[in-house]
Amino acid sequence: MPSRCNRRDVNWPEDDVIELLAQLDFLVAWPQESSCLLTEDQRKEADKKIILQLSEKIDGKYTPRQVRNKLLSLYAKGDTTEYYKTNFSIVFRLGSSEMRALDDSTRERVKDRFEQLHAWIPRTKRSSSKRPTPSKPTVSPTPPAQRVHKRRRKLSRTPRYQTQSRTVTPCNTSPKRKNNSKQISRTSPSVVITPIKQEGSTFTRPHVDSLPEWTEVGDSMEEDSHRSSSGEPPANTLLTPDTSRFDYPHTTVREVLKPPQPITRIMLDIQEHEDLMHELSYFRQKWEQAEVDIEQLKRESREKEALTAKTHSASFSFEAEIKRKNARIADLESQVSRQAFLQPYLDLESGELNAETLEEIRSKASVLAKRIAAIDLTSGLEYPNEEEITIEWSSGLVELVNPALSHNVHGPVHRINDLIDPNIPPQRFIQALIGAAVCEKVFRQKFKCIEMMSTSLLDEYRNHVAAACDKNVLRSLDFASHRSVIRNDQFQNIVLPRKAKGLAERHLEILAPFIAEKEKAECTEKLRWRLEGIFTIALNLKVLLMTTKDMFECIWPAPGSDFDVDTMETARPRRQEIDQYDQTESPRVVLPVTPGLRVYSHDRQMVDYNGFRKVGDHVDGQQSVVAKSMVYI
Repeated sequence: MPSRCNRRDVNWPEDDVIELLAQLDFLVAWPQESSCLLTEDQRKEADKKIILQLSEKIDGKYTPRQVRNKLLSLYAKGDTTEYYKTNFSIVFRLGSSEMRALDDSTRERVKDRFEQLHAWIPRTKRSSSKRPTPSKPTVSPTPPAQRVHKRRRKLSRTPRYQTQSRTVTPCNTSPKRKNNSKQISRTSPSVVITPIKQEGSTFTRPHVDSLPEWTEVGDSMEEDSHRSSSGEPPANTLLTPDTSRFDYPHTTVREVLKPPQPITRIMLDIQEHEDLMHELSYFRQKWEQAEVDIEQLKRESREKEALTAKTHSASFSFEAEIKRKNARIADLESQVSRQAFLQPYLDLESGELNAETLEEIRSKASVLAKRIAAIDLTSGLEYPNEEEITIEWSSGLVELVNPALSHNVHGPVHRINDLIDPNIPPQRFIQALIGAAVCEKVFRQKFKCIEMMSTSLLDEYRNHVAAACDKNVLRSLDFASHRSVIRNDQFQNIVLPRKAKGLAERHLEILAPFIAEKEKAECTEKLRWRLEGIFTIALNLKVLLMTTKDMFECIWPAPGSDFDVDTMETARPRRQEIDQYDQTESPRVVLPVTPGLRVYSHDRQMVDYNGFRKVGDHVDGQQSVVAKSMVYI
């Protein structure tokens, strides 16, 4: 059975997480070499060493990989950006303070555990079995009893829990003090004491190269407790002016000798930076609003002075004049907004579509094709039996089948095989019928509604505008008026959905015999919902096309015609369709599904509520394909 360290996903207990974060803060708390002086490879190696040390600190319960994954998951909860893996290395320099998802209770426990680890730091290196040769062999060392006596006498001068300042005070230059320094240097042969001269005094400070190495906390405490119980003095306890005289020092010799690290950009708190930016933005908005209020007060003050001089301080006349001026201001603001809306239409000169309108047409045509193609996923559709065919139903079906399949059937049909090949799935046949309905009942028909009804008064307005202005101005105003009606919320939320619902119900009656009896209720609701969405998109596309100066044409290929790559695309991936045929034969259209759109450069003078080319119309403008027709081959 695999051990816990070898498991891929490990559930970390909360105590282990606290220990991991405390050990991480403990390792990164000591002054280190600035990360800006390290290369990328050196920084990665340093991070790996910290991970290995963390794995050892927690008694090897987790592998280095599991330790890294746990730290990454804790950091990722607070960094929601996509670069959290790149920013993760900051944890190995700033510790758990960068893990912003930690709650306050967890941080307090990590802080308490960190203080415990900090208090257990040994002050000197544990004595080794083999002692090195003293630096001054000519001077005999002080006997152990005398050293213990001096150390006890020195510690008794300072209270046990009294804290000392980090500032180093020069020692007294008396001969007795110098003699103590010599004795201390003889008692610790592993540490070289170098005198540092200052003005008026001389004291000793340990050299950086001779600092004792850090040892395990547990071993040092066990050895100290063993010596205290047996009556032996502590091993190599060095006392200098920089060494604290209580059990757990607040600073170390390394911190005293190490110069202060420069505050780099990476050490700044990102959250504080964001808070400052939010506050700056907030007060900037307040300042801008205050500027507007000041201008408003100045304007009101000038108006008040003018009205006071005009009305001679009469209250009734004063209020009436204010209301009149406010109404005039509102009227002028409305005129300015209307001029801004009409300006793009008054600048139209060429008959070509602009890029924004063309992109909107292509987007709506793509949505229409996707919704018609989604009918292929509807279950519960099948061909009707001959007993279910009635004269009324077959007459409505013929109206859709003739344009869909390019048939010329007149009168009712008594057999479904007379209209369509039964080898074609019923879902595809219904797709073709709906596509033909969109082409014939929406695109090639005039759009009529009460909101766009032509009246005698409206015609007189047009005649007067055409007489007073140019015809181009009348055309631009006509297009602008229709587009303002189309963009109205009432037209988009009430008029178009109402017309789409009527078209959907009408064609749902024609398609009702294709629905199986077992799933009739569910399939009818799904089909009604899909038809309403299809006709809503088709009507949106219709009103958008009829308010342009160009002429459009429906692309509806006939079954059996050659497949044209420029105007057609397959409902499935083309490679999947063409593989069914011989490479020497060109593929042919089996069934059209959605109509395509072709645009001709045209100069339409007024909105004719159609916008599509009629059969037999001749257009000489430049043509291009806006949307391809979807077919099965």
